[in-house]
Amino acid sequence: MTLTKAAGAAPPPLADTPLGRTIATTATDIWNDSCAIDELEYAISFGAVGATANPTIVTDVWKKDPAHWRDRVRALAGERPTATEIELAWAIVDEMSIAGARLLSERGFPELSWGVPITPWNELKTMIFSRLYLRKIRRIVRKMDKLSRVAREVDWVSGACMVIRRPDLEAVGLLDERYFMYNEDVDLCLAMKKRGRHVLYIAGAEVLHHRGRSAPSNPAMERLRQQSHVAYYEKHLPMWTPLLRVYLKVTGKG
Repeated sequence: MTLTKAAGAAPPPLADTPLGRTIATTATDIWNDSCAIDELEYAISFGAVGATANPTIVTDVWKKDPAHWRDRVRALAGERPTATEIELAWAIVDEMSIAGARLLSERGFPELSWGVPITPWNELKTMIFSRLYLRKIRRIVRKMDKLSRVAREVDWVSGACMVIRRPDLEAVGLLDERYFMYNEDVDLCLAMKKRGRHVLYIAGAEVLHHRGRSAPSNPAMERLRQQSHVAYYEKHLPMWTPLLRVYLKVTGKG
């Protein structure tokens, strides 16, 4: 079935819907016949646990939102001049490699579970934004809430909750073992994007995240986190690695 959201409509509480009652009283799983992000979010709010896709469904999605898909479909058509519309649709499906959820703290506040590539400048901006957010600056809290409710393609999603296409995961060699903890999710998403794959942030899929439970019980976690930080720079931003080492030493984190 396909659950389609009416314009401006908010779903009723799941327990008050026929689907909700069916899920609660029978061994039933709901799968949505769509791959449009907004329709998937709406379906998840009704208790859907999965989605199906085929060339017809994919073609319908890109025809509904041609501006988003036009450039990539044209590029694929150029790369595969003899491909049919169905073959192009399957190619689009194959490129959707990773999807991540909207993470909520134990107090119900959204966490920064997506982002842009790690660079010195982006890290500085993220650090400032995060500190203001943790101080509950009203304008920043509102902005964070607004951003966290928009499904879109991003550069990375948090490994705290992500789904990955197995063939793509195997193609990049699984997780890079030089990261003991932290940054391995960003590295994985970057590896996927280098293969021409897409990373999606699904705002409608919400997960309660008990953040940082490992760190307080293990004093070595901060050191391991910084080791992963350095490993990421050595792999992707080697020119900045010496400066990062100096920063960590000066701040007592190295």
